[in-house]
Amino acid sequence: MPVDIPPVVLPAVEPPMVPPLVVPPPIVPPVPPVVCAIATPGMIRAAAAIEVRIRISLSYVIEEQALQFF
Repeated sequence: MPVDIPPVVLPAVEPPMVPPLVVPPPIVPPVPPVVCAIATPGMIRAAAAIEVRIRISLSYVIEEQALQFF
C-alpha cells in the first residue's frame, strides 16, 4: 500500500545584502608642469652623452652581428 508523502516546501531564502565594493581612486600627486618643462644645460649635456653611448654600443652590436654572417 503506497504511502503519500507530502511535498516538502522550503522557505524562500533571501540572499544576504552585500554592499557593493567601492574602490577609492588611486591618489596621484599632481606633477607641476614647470618642473617637467625646465631642462638645464647640464641635463641636456648628460642626455646627449647618454645618446652617444647608446649609439656607439648599438653600432658595435650591429657590427658584431654583421660579422657573424661572414
